Formats: sequence, structure tokens, C-alpha cells
Amino acid sequence: MNKAIYVAFMAIALTNYACTGKPDSTTIEVVGTNKVQPLIANMEAKALRVNTATSVITWKGTKMSGMGSHSGTVKMKYGELYIKGGQLTGGYFVADMNIIRVTDIPADDVVPIRNLTNHLKIDFDVRKFPTAKFEVTKVQYVTQEDLQVSGNLTIKDVTKNITVPVKATGKNTWYTAFRFNRFHWNIGKDGSWLEKRMVDEDVELTVLLKTEINY
Repeated sequence: MNKAIYVAFMAIALTNYACTGKPDSTTIEVVGTNKVQPLIANMEAKALRVNTATSVITWKGTKMSGMGSHSGTVKMKYGELYIKGGQLTGGYFVADMNIIRVTDIPADDVVPIRNLTNHLKIDFDVRKFPTAKFEVTKVQYVTQEDLQVSGNLTIKDVTKNITVPVKATGKNTWYTAFRFNRFHWNIGKDGSWLEKRMVDEDVELTVLLKTEINY
């Protein structure tokens, strides 16, 4: 592709991108607010350790308003959930940003996987910020299975309070799915102009938390 054709193609692509807006998604978009004091463990509550082997954080990023995408996982490092009277009352979990994986590229395509993984580690500046954290600040039960959970989400050097829908799917399992604007947490803020235009702002996360024992 010669330079003139490439420039024309990119101009058309960016114009389409600007006109189409954000990609369609069924997940709720969260908007961060000021940091809130986390809930502390009540003496009557039972502290259950997060099972890092069975819990998982899944991420998805898109480009060109959803025309393309990549997805993968982040390793859960440790965490605790506080349970009182059979209900969630607080807790936290920590993700190991050094163990971020790409799962949508075939395993034998080692070079693309390595390149994207290294790029993600640069965007998250894992050498300086090796972990990310979520700390519960408020729990509201809508039903016995449906909750609204607020918490401080810390990624890199930014902490913002968000509220996400949580589903209690068993005596030791909780699940949530949401998306957020990566620029609000300084993810990819130092990327090139082209990257900022081509890669969509929203990142989708799903979090499956399992504790080591039932409450």
C-alpha cells in the first residue's frame, strides 16, 4: 500500500470512527467519583479469603468502535470478603498486573501475543504500579441475589469510586460486569495520537470472585 492510499484509508477510517461513537455493549458504564472511605471488617463478620485459583478477572478492549477487539485475563493476587448474617458487608481484592494475559490470539502466534502483552504492560506501567485494587465502600441488597456494590477502583495512580451491579450466584460466588473509560484511570494516556484515535476508550471487565470456603 503506497503512502497516499494509506493516508486516504486512515482518513476514511478515522472519519467513520468519529461518526460512529462508542461500540455497542450490554455492560453498564461506570463513572468514577471521589474516593470514599472503605468499609472495615465488622467484628461479627466472617472474613473469607478470595480463592485466587478459581477467581478470575476478564478484560476486553475494542478498536474502531468495536470493529475489532482483544480480550484476556488478569491474575487475582489476594483478597477478602466480609460476610455477616449470610450477606456481603465489605471486602477487597487485588489484581497482579504483571500477570496479564491475551486469550483471543491463538497460542501458537507467540509474537503477536508477546507484542500485545508488552504493550499492555506499558499502558498499565506495571513496573511502577504492579497491582490494581478494588475496596468495597457500600453494599446495597436489591434482592438476595442482586446487589449494588460501590467501591474504590485503583488502577495506576488513580483511585475513583464506582458502583457496579453484582450477582450472588452461590454461597461463595459473586459476579459483576461493567465498562469504564480507560483515560479516566490514565491507561494509555502516553500512547500515540493514532493509538488514542483507533483504540476505543472503554474497557470491559468481568470479575468472578470465589471464596475458599462457603459462609
